[in-house]
Amino acid sequence: MKKRFNIRFTWSALLALMALAAITVVGSAGGGAASAAPGSNQPSPSSPQDSWTVPINVSRSGDYDSTGRVGASPLTNAVTVGWGRATDTDGLVMQASNTSLDGPFIQSVLRTADVALNGGAVVKHDSLGRRHIVYWQSDSNGTCDYYARVETSGVVSINEVVPGTCGLNQKNTALALGPSNIVHAFFGNNTDGTLLYYQRNDAGWVVTNEQVASTGHLSIVDVTAAATTNGVPFAAWKGPGATGRGSDIYVAHRSAPGVWDREDVSYSCCEGCPSTSTDKRPSLAGDLTGGLRLVW
Repeated sequence: MKKRFNIRFTWSALLALMALAAITVVGSAGGGAASAAPGSNQPSPSSPQDSWTVPINVSRSGDYDSTGRVGASPLTNAVTVGWGRATDTDGLVMQASNTSLDGPFIQSVLRTADVALNGGAVVKHDSLGRRHIVYWQSDSNGTCDYYARVETSGVVSINEVVPGTCGLNQKNTALALGPSNIVHAFFGNNTDGTLLYYQRNDAGWVVTNEQVASTGHLSIVDVTAAATTNGVPFAAWKGPGATGRGSDIYVAHRSAPGVWDREDVSYSCCEGCPSTSTDKRPSLAGDLTGGLRLVW
């Protein structure tokens, strides 16, 4: 089967979301309301473009390309797309970046293994216009998690293993960027039910293997992450139902180094819950007051 990625751009396109429920985190945990709105440094063009541009073939490949993720610079509207590619013999983690809105893409291979032995690419941007990527790969080193950074020039400057991840079989990946461009990475193992937190600044990794949650060999999947404008990282995921049946949506935030406050946010929100709940696919995003919104 042949698949490819196309991408289109617009200043003011509306994305439709279908979800069973939504909640809001007001301000930020432990710090009151945040002082700046997420995305407040994004450009406001005098003549907004309300229609889509002509689609651009990003992958330019006859191979099987799938599971694309995108991050865009708030300064120049440059884009990085990360995805997985399968050839007849190899599995590749790919990225393609440009340097301006609707500009040409230059792609590169971040890492190569056997088919189906890598993936999970997640892309986010920071306030400087750089794009950040996390992903996983299984090879002779075991299953490790990786981090890459794309500069404003569109060039990959860092592509490294995340310390302490090799051998933990963490294939659930999530990423958030906080104030001062702090990288908040989450990696989970859905066979032993653990979710771990890692933090990086421009000097390197400063937090590794910090436990966010452990379910005792019950699945943790659909991991998503965000950070408030006060710098508090949050993670949400689908986990086993609190009654032992079905599934619930859980949220955790870092209230202090090594301390994560967790709650089951979907336990009593809908008719028939919690005994028959099948909640899934949470997604976190910042709101206009510096807090967070969660849909699932």
